[in-house]
Amino acid sequence: MEDYYESDKGITEYLLFHYGNAGDIFDFDAFHFPEFTKYPTRCIEHCYAELKQPEGTTSAVSPTGKRALDLGCAVGASTFELCRYHDEVIGIDYSHGFIKTANALKESGHVRCSIAVEGNQKKNFLAKVDESIDKSKAQFLQGDACQLDTSIGQFDTIFAGNLIDRLPKPKHFLQSLTQFCKKGGIVIITSPYTWLEEYSPESEWICKEGNPHVDTFTGLRQELEPHFELIENKNLPFVLREHRRKFQLTFAHATIWRKLK
Repeated sequence: MEDYYESDKGITEYLLFHYGNAGDIFDFDAFHFPEFTKYPTRCIEHCYAELKQPEGTTSAVSPTGKRALDLGCAVGASTFELCRYHDEVIGIDYSHGFIKTANALKESGHVRCSIAVEGNQKKNFLAKVDESIDKSKAQFLQGDACQLDTSIGQFDTIFAGNLIDRLPKPKHFLQSLTQFCKKGGIVIITSPYTWLEEYSPESEWICKEGNPHVDTFTGLRQELEPHFELIENKNLPFVLREHRRKFQLTFAHATIWRKLK
């Protein structure tokens, strides 16, 4: 069976997921939900808004800094959005198809594709990077978030969008963040916590069977709090269109952490 994340279907659905406006995603005027669109961009916007220093105050927490790392970057919208705040942004994804598409967006600023309507019917969609973004700051690499090359160095911000429940070793990934995040740096993790053995062995799930008090959020705190301080957490909705009448409505949980040492 073809890997969804390498398939034409997966790539086109993610292009729409990352770059589609309400009019692109919802074909019926009565059902337009702009607050559910462009989720990767909204993740950065909302989380960085939480990190801004209130006027007249000082804080060690800052979303700025020279370098940012976007893990599970897919077709790149969050990587490009991070370029608004940082001088260098590296986007890494396990999917060769996603990285090829992200690099095409970096090169030309747009990618054309056809999205599902009904049956074999399609409609054209043009995915575009906001022209105000300096795309030259972005670099896209194919790689494994659980086996990152140490030569990439350390980062002021690490963003892992909807990633941890798609990793074979999420606990190992969380432990590795201390190596790649600078002291005082920020880690943002978003996920709907959809644990499936297709991606992660049950023994690796961060929620604990038989203990309702150890959900994924509690498990994240247990894994990260020796080295990271929780700054904020919030829920972020999104929709993924399959065709004009079928959508996945999901609420991701976003947690923001600062490295202590």
